[in-house]
Amino acid sequence: MILRSKYHPGSILYFVWTQKRSNYANPGDFNFSRDLGDVFAAPGDNIFLLKATFRWNM
Repeated sequence: MILRSKYHPGSILYFVWTQKRSNYANPGDFNFSRDLGDVFAAPGDNIFLLKATFRWNM
């Protein structure tokens, strides 16, 4: 998810959130219904990013 806001003309603030999930319980053995459920049950890492840009008027 990305949120973007203009707080000053020419300046932008970004907030980014993403999740990294992985599950290696059954490598090489594909079963659609089991694997789809494993996607939501796998432990995840939350990653956040905040970026601010500011334009100086000279």
